[in-house]
Amino acid sequence: MPAHNGNGYEHTFEAVIQTIDEGLERLPSYKDLYHKWERQQWSVQDLDFSLDREQWQREMHPLVRQQRMGGYNGFFSGEIDVTNTLAPYIGAMPRLDQRIFLTTQLVDEARHVVFFDKWFREVLGKDSAVVGDQMNDYESRPFGRYIFKQLLPDISDGLMKHPDDLMLLIDGVTLYHIVIEGALALAGQTRILTSYKKADVFPGFQRGFTDVARDESRHVLFGVKFLYDMVQSSDQYAYRIVDFINGVLPDLYESGRPLPELIPMLLQTGQDLDFAPKFYASALRRKLRAMGIQATIPDPTPMAIPADAMAMG
Repeated sequence: MPAHNGNGYEHTFEAVIQTIDEGLERLPSYKDLYHKWERQQWSVQDLDFSLDREQWQREMHPLVRQQRMGGYNGFFSGEIDVTNTLAPYIGAMPRLDQRIFLTTQLVDEARHVVFFDKWFREVLGKDSAVVGDQMNDYESRPFGRYIFKQLLPDISDGLMKHPDDLMLLIDGVTLYHIVIEGALALAGQTRILTSYKKADVFPGFQRGFTDVARDESRHVLFGVKFLYDMVQSSDQYAYRIVDFINGVLPDLYESGRPLPELIPMLLQTGQDLDFAPKFYASALRRKLRAMGIQATIPDPTPMAIPADAMAMG
């Protein structure tokens, strides 16, 4: 029987994906998205991580632990970065209903930071005095450093100084809502939640991370709706969106490749080494179509598997 939260919506990741699929077919209004936010509230402090903590403390293969920690670190650091950079987008939005929705998104992003802070404190045992301090020493991979530590803050700073720059706002929404949330994050959520459900582990995390994904489904649909509206007003915005995506696509694909030390384990467990790049391509194509843009997104080149990894796998 599907789980439901207190507000009546189905509490499964499959339901989140269905919401995105339906939204891309028929884009909701900004007011619709705001009303969804009102109905889909959840509380970090209500999550029970006691069983998750017991499961984390059990003996675990070191590479499995490394893979899982990589996901936690990447999401926690990313949630901090998007929280820190969203505010200037609100003032740059041309319409009041757009600005109203983005204020709800800023609340969501802060809640996601608090969610991961609770997970790190209560399950992973990485305590700190200030929310997010656990990420002070985290070093992401090169593409992650570029988009989260350089490109995203640069666009945010630019919008703070020039809130009427619609081309810069197009870049920002394409990066934030389409590339980061609609491709990178959604691929990670799909892989993590699918594997945890299959392994029947971390029930508290599954519940909270599903709520995170549901929040971000609204954000992604907002981004697609905004870009659709802009494209309808002028073809120049369609070219800007495609140029931006093409500019980051090769490095985006490469960022989805697994670390070399994880390849043998992934092969042994039958996991697709090209899962993330293929997911990115499919996700971007579908969102461009929903914006009314006819553009070609090339397939990622299949990953060449090192001979030693093939032998070990």
